[in-house]
Amino acid sequence: MEKQPDKLDILMDWFLGDAKEITSKLESVTTSVTETVERLDKASDEIKKSSEVAKTEVIASQRELVNTLKKEQKVSDQFFERLAGAQTGFSQALIRQILIITVVCSFVGGALGAAAITFLLH
Repeated sequence: MEKQPDKLDILMDWFLGDAKEITSKLESVTTSVTETVERLDKASDEIKKSSEVAKTEVIASQRELVNTLKKEQKVSDQFFERLAGAQTGFSQALIRQILIITVVCSFVGGALGAAAITFLLH
């Protein structure tokens, strides 16, 4: 007959068996966590690169927009300067024409008045 193992041997086998099982699970979890951390680091680096690229593009777009607005402002200022000059020229020409018409009408009116007085006095 075989000798029965004592309680200490049974407990040690049980404890060591559980410890081996826990150690193997811990190793797989550690490997999984390490892989996850590496993927997170890689993703973080990619996010940093993407954000830098996006930041650069936004800055370039903002500069381009500012330059375009400056050019449009110059064109607008030139247009309004020309418009003001054209209005001034048009106003001066209109005033000259009105003065000429007024002078002509005054002479015609004066001549008609003189002719009427002359006709009535004869």
